[in-house]
Amino acid sequence: MKLTALHFYKYSELFKSQIVTPKVTLTHRDCLFIELIDDKGNAYFGECNAFQTDWYDHETIASVKHVIEQWFEDNRNKSFETYEAALKLVDSLENTPAARATIVMALYQMFHVLPSFSVAYGATASGLSNKQLESLKATKPTRIKLKWTPQIMHQIRVLRELDFHFQLVIDANES
Repeated sequence: MKLTALHFYKYSELFKSQIVTPKVTLTHRDCLFIELIDDKGNAYFGECNAFQTDWYDHETIASVKHVIEQWFEDNRNKSFETYEAALKLVDSLENTPAARATIVMALYQMFHVLPSFSVAYGATASGLSNKQLESLKATKPTRIKLKWTPQIMHQIRVLRELDFHFQLVIDANES
């Protein structure tokens, strides 16, 4: 098997409610996806988990894209027949885990069947505005991830008064 082509896709989606962290206010999520094409014309996809800026980690969408472009040029048309051999191709990316993970996501699909599965609806609340609270009441998610704020204890009490059962997760990243 050989990799013969690489394509990038960008997507941006507005959040229904802003996500506020101590470092940044997020109004939308920019995403980068890759498509690797093999010598048989099969396509495999990977999603980058980096952000547009370095507020969360030093790897950004732009830096990941650059690393993957360079990696692909170094590995275009190299032969590999197993997943283990494919993983050797990304050994040089140990210091860029977001870029490495994006590629590995695509490589994994070349050698493994991905079963379908369902995931219960979950919601993320940042700041717990009245609009977010009404949305939670209407959609009744099975899991709520609450972003850290100085008012976290009050927000937990408000959530516990909702009339449906859910798992509560606190996201204290970058707090």
